[in-house]
Amino acid sequence: MTTIYQYIKRMENNDFTTLPLNEVDVLILNELVYFPLDEYINSDLNHQSGIKLNDLYFLLENTLKEMKKENWVLVSEARIRLLKAISQAKRYQEVIIFGFVNQIKVEEELQFAAMCLGLPTNELLVSYRGTDDTLTGWKEDCNLIYNRLVPAQRLAKNYLTAVYHAFRGVSLTISGHSKGGNLAIYAAAFQDEETQNSIRNVYSFDSPGFHLETIETVSYQNIQPKISHYVPEDSIVGMTLFHSQAPIVVKSRKKGFSQHIATNWQIADKQLERLDDRSDFSYLIDAAVKEWTIDRNDEELKKIFNSCFDLLYETGAESLIEITSNPIKFSRLFLERLNLLELADREFLEHNLTNLGDVIKSHLVEQKRDRYHMMAFQFNDWLSNFQLSEHLTFESTLLNKFKERFIQKKEA
Repeated sequence: MTTIYQYIKRMENNDFTTLPLNEVDVLILNELVYFPLDEYINSDLNHQSGIKLNDLYFLLENTLKEMKKENWVLVSEARIRLLKAISQAKRYQEVIIFGFVNQIKVEEELQFAAMCLGLPTNELLVSYRGTDDTLTGWKEDCNLIYNRLVPAQRLAKNYLTAVYHAFRGVSLTISGHSKGGNLAIYAAAFQDEETQNSIRNVYSFDSPGFHLETIETVSYQNIQPKISHYVPEDSIVGMTLFHSQAPIVVKSRKKGFSQHIATNWQIADKQLERLDDRSDFSYLIDAAVKEWTIDRNDEELKKIFNSCFDLLYETGAESLIEITSNPIKFSRLFLERLNLLELADREFLEHNLTNLGDVIKSHLVEQKRDRYHMMAFQFNDWLSNFQLSEHLTFESTLLNKFKERFIQKKEA
């Protein structure tokens, strides 16, 4: 069991001919799309206008501390350490970054960033950024829950199309973390057959899924065998909406939501370290959120999220950094704006948000009850030395009860 930094050190002298690009490399290189590279790399799909990785760190070195101070969400200490490590590793030094694009449009509720990484082996990695620190980015994430298409997905598709036409004959690998993984899958899924044939793999790292209508399209099904969806044990984001395959569960050095940070994931040899299953915590939150979502139609969900983000914007905040820099002041402003809502609107919002907490609590109680029942069943099994009957196994716990409830609702 090693960290990604130890993996880089261990593999630093293996070029991509000796050791082909693997899932760990993709995870590492994908983290670079989070750096604000607008001033250093242009959007031209021309690798000659790009920057080699052994030069990138030295180009940014004197500004990294300031970048971190201005935006610790994107430029974290872990990502700075990662950038320095790969800039010193022979394996990555000849990789070229180019075609960097970054767009944020508040009025369109759009947050999108992507870039290309050219390998010496005539391979191309197309990486999509996940959510940044802007409220616009987080709003677009929420829009995924009730919209079948968001602006970033459209741009992701168009970006990949342009990359393919600029580099015909090159083997493509597509990747993304968090919302970026959703964009990677969407972009690959809605290409023509020729472009899809050029795609070797699509990597989704703890990324939200899609509505069932999207998954069931022929184009999505064509790319589905090439998709690898990874989630940490305590995954929340990666279980949002629906996925076309069971996730690959990986081990993290952290617990809870910190597992969403990819630099915390563990490595076993040349792949991410596997676990047998997700945690009870992940199953509980997944089941509760899906139940809460299913009980509301798209218009109700849209009203809930629009109301929440309108209140956030009315405080004057535009990013998570602004909110967390002075949480007391923000909380006061938020409550003031909440109290100014029309009574019916405030009651609607409070009712739905309170109900989400109630649903989570009810699932927590049921999960604990299931666990205690299972402990009793296992103890009885140990005493009497016989196998539990099928209806008393783990298969009848909270998750499957929820699945049955969901199926009944969909059929109704």
